[in-house]
Amino acid sequence: MAVRKEIWLVFRTMHKDFRKGLKQVRTGVTNTQRQIDRMRKPLKKLGATMGFQARQFQMWALGIMFFGMQIMRTFTRIAKSSFESFNKIMGESLTTAREAMMGLAASTEMLKFSIGSAIASSLEPMVPVLLDIMERIKDWVQQNEGLTASLILGGAGLGTFMFIGGQLALFLSSLTQLWIMWGISIKLIAKFLMPLFAIIDGIKDMIVHWGNSTKDVVGGIIKVIMGLVAIFAIMAGAPVMLVAAIIAAGILIIDAIVK
Repeated sequence: MAVRKEIWLVFRTMHKDFRKGLKQVRTGVTNTQRQIDRMRKPLKKLGATMGFQARQFQMWALGIMFFGMQIMRTFTRIAKSSFESFNKIMGESLTTAREAMMGLAASTEMLKFSIGSAIASSLEPMVPVLLDIMERIKDWVQQNEGLTASLILGGAGLGTFMFIGGQLALFLSSLTQLWIMWGISIKLIAKFLMPLFAIIDGIKDMIVHWGNSTKDVVGGIIKVIMGLVAIFAIMAGAPVMLVAAIIAAGILIIDAIVK
């Protein structure tokens, strides 16, 4: 009778531990589902935002950069060619109109040789006009040397500033988008790992409870076997007190091992 009661207690404990383990697993799965449901809305909103940002291009910064680059190149080229022309003219001492005309004639002949007599011939009637324009520009520059230098150097500086500013804007925009993507990735990984850890923790608790229940089951089976052996021993004529003492000692040992 005592053995049956012990076996019943063992199985009842095992059943309670098993239900407790399943409950913990179910709680972990429920928490995981809740976290996933909570994650859907921000993920959807985040995906829409990232999709919109991916379709956008910082055209304003690119436009400023290339416009500034063009300004920089134009004024830098003017400054460079003007300086080279100044050195050339001063080195060769071309100060008379006759020498200028000779230079222009030589340039015209080279132009005819290079691109054909038809184009050069069409340009010949425009030489006086071009000379007049160049003379007026030269006079204005000589009368406003400081202003001319300021305009050229200021234009080159403005173009450089706009070019560098556009590049910096593109770099900062790209860096910001990269930082946002990294932050989003880390958050997504964390949100997916938390439910996974909850599931793993629930499975671990269930295994622990199942392990305890398994030990109880093994102990109960051994006790049942010992009880059956004791019954057969008594039926075979063994002393009842001796058999009872052996069984009691075995139960104590089994309980100590299981615990």
